[in-house]
Amino acid sequence: METPETNPRRSRWPWLDAIPDPVVAIALVLSLIQLGVAAAPAGVVRRIWRLVEVSPARINHAAEAGEWTRVVRPYLGHMFFHINLLHYAVNVAAIMVAGTLVYREMQSKTAPGKSDPAAAFIAFFLLCGMAGAFAFVALNPKTYMPMIGASGAAAGLFGALVLMAARRDWPALPLAGAAKTVFVIVAVSAGLLIINFALYAVFDFALDILQSKKILLSRIPGWRSQLNIWLGGASAWQAHAGGYLFGLISFPLFERMARASR
Repeated sequence: METPETNPRRSRWPWLDAIPDPVVAIALVLSLIQLGVAAAPAGVVRRIWRLVEVSPARINHAAEAGEWTRVVRPYLGHMFFHINLLHYAVNVAAIMVAGTLVYREMQSKTAPGKSDPAAAFIAFFLLCGMAGAFAFVALNPKTYMPMIGASGAAAGLFGALVLMAARRDWPALPLAGAAKTVFVIVAVSAGLLIINFALYAVFDFALDILQSKKILLSRIPGWRSQLNIWLGGASAWQAHAGGYLFGLISFPLFERMARASR
């Protein structure tokens, strides 16, 4: 006869146990792909990136030619690859933190055995990433500059978090219910937008400084490629904005999907 354990063993990683399975699954997929990219020859990696990177001009040319595989593939595939370890680490950390809170919110609104919040969450994540890519293409229709990474999807999770916060009661704000919600959304969104543009401007300014002759990096062979390996390219603020707005606006729809998906 089995007897219950009086002293169950505690996990060495309690914070990892608290992360929902769908969020862990997404982080695991991104991690395995990043390991594969790190182990693959540089030529193979460049070919893969060429297939999945969001290059607006190439995507628009493919759409005009009716080559829809070349249109859909980058919209979906770009979010599973990252330019370097720092890019990957920042996005995965953001996904694990924000994704846990967003999934728990979805899960709290569902009835046991009658819904599937995991499917709704994964669909929400993927569509946030695709919305970010769409915004990047729409705002840069003629550029061949590529964009890659899960930043747009992560930004969508933060958009959902802002909506979740705005729906809470804020007794310190001397405003009516609906006005409080709007105020919180506008205030937090404006703050995030300023931070995003500030980081973009700082990075772009830093590249200009490092490129100047005063730093002498221009005399070092391959310095810019090495810098990009460690820091990556400029921040794709358009993808961040697109994913964020999609997450902010569409999150209630996915909450309803989580409640009625079975």
